[in-house]
Amino acid sequence: MGRRMREILLFFIFACAVVIASAVNREVTPSIALLSPRNGATGLENALVLTWAATPGIVGSCGACEPLVYYRVYIAEEGDDYADPVEWMENWIDAYGLSYGTTYLWKVEMVVQDTLHVMSEAFRFSTKEVDRHHVSVSVTPPETGRVRLEDDVFSHEQIRWVEHGKSVIAEAEAMPGYGFSGWLFGDRFASTEIRYRFFVVEPLVLEATFVPVTFRMGNTMNEREGWVDENPVHGVVFAYDFFISSTELTFEAYGKFCADTGVPFPGDSGWDRGNRPVINVSWYDAIAYCNWLSSRDGYARAYDDSGTLLDRNGRVATDVSQVEGWRLPTEAEWEYAARGGSSDIRNGIEGEEKIYAGSDTLEEVGWYSGNADKQSHPVGEKAPNEYGIYDLSGNVWEWCHDRYGHYPGVAAVNPIGPETGDMRAIRGGAWSLPAPSARIANRNYASPVRASNDLGFRIARTLF
Repeated sequence: MGRRMREILLFFIFACAVVIASAVNREVTPSIALLSPRNGATGLENALVLTWAATPGIVGSCGACEPLVYYRVYIAEEGDDYADPVEWMENWIDAYGLSYGTTYLWKVEMVVQDTLHVMSEAFRFSTKEVDRHHVSVSVTPPETGRVRLEDDVFSHEQIRWVEHGKSVIAEAEAMPGYGFSGWLFGDRFASTEIRYRFFVVEPLVLEATFVPVTFRMGNTMNEREGWVDENPVHGVVFAYDFFISSTELTFEAYGKFCADTGVPFPGDSGWDRGNRPVINVSWYDAIAYCNWLSSRDGYARAYDDSGTLLDRNGRVATDVSQVEGWRLPTEAEWEYAARGGSSDIRNGIEGEEKIYAGSDTLEEVGWYSGNADKQSHPVGEKAPNEYGIYDLSGNVWEWCHDRYGHYPGVAAVNPIGPETGDMRAIRGGAWSLPAPSARIANRNYASPVRASNDLGFRIARTLF
């Protein structure tokens, strides 16, 4: 290679180095531009994707470095202040739940290396106009409760225009002495949920219905010995009258059934029979006795062979008020009787609550492990409660009609327990257990085929 050619080559290499060095050290201006929806777009849906293009810029000699970049997205209804921005790493973001027939402003701030802030211009777009429907939510009967829509302030009535297709949450709150019983759309039943979500596709008149509470059921005294299944405390409404026996069924009474039907006599655990509560009987044994007694007394039987309730015409009954024959008390009937009935209940609130059925001292009203000498005792030896009923606390557990399950969160009208479940409720505690088991609010359960020497029953009947 000649001298002239070497000089040309060296000059070319030097020029390239200068160009490259210049490119490396040149500052590229950061920028951000909104893409979609375009500025002034109209007729959009209430869910869309906001997109933008951004150039973070390259500063100094670190041309190969990837700068740390994130974005702050601002959006507001026209005329309102921007809400706090959403920080985002991508150059797009979903915007959903927008109101129809509304104009929005949006902009994006780019943050580079936590030091450089670049704000885009603001774009405007509008969602399409849609139908709005008149929604009215009120209370029936008046003054028995309050309602609200979408976490607004509770009141006796609320009226609002709601966009077509939008979901709304209505919430009910009972006044003292009343319980929430359900939502009605005109004459159509809608739900028993206190917080009820529904979709608006036409004008709606929604009513929250409330009923007078007969009593409050559950751990109303918030006793520390209470179990989780004693809550929530809830109102119970009896739309009928009922009778419940003043004592647990005795061996003597059950023996007549055995003699008449050929059913084997249950064992007495060596404690004698007579006036002691019958023991070693299953739930099915108990309802068999109830049906036998109904036939003897001229009433329609209360149960079919599987234990399903029957009305006066022999049809399956879901409302205990339509059941004529002798039966086991429901859990609600049992607890109402244990609380002493209506003697001190005003507006559903019990005036003088007791821990046990008739007293705060179990020794006065019941047999338990602290005084029973490891056996049951003849019925009626302890003091009765305010209703004149004996041994609701202690002596032996008592079968109830209900399947065992969780309490409802709203007032229950004529409750008979869950529709499904393998276990049956038992109440009252027993001679074999300490005092807390005999608390009025205490609940327990057993397999309906179980028979033991600390479990018996008493009987009840709906009055017509």
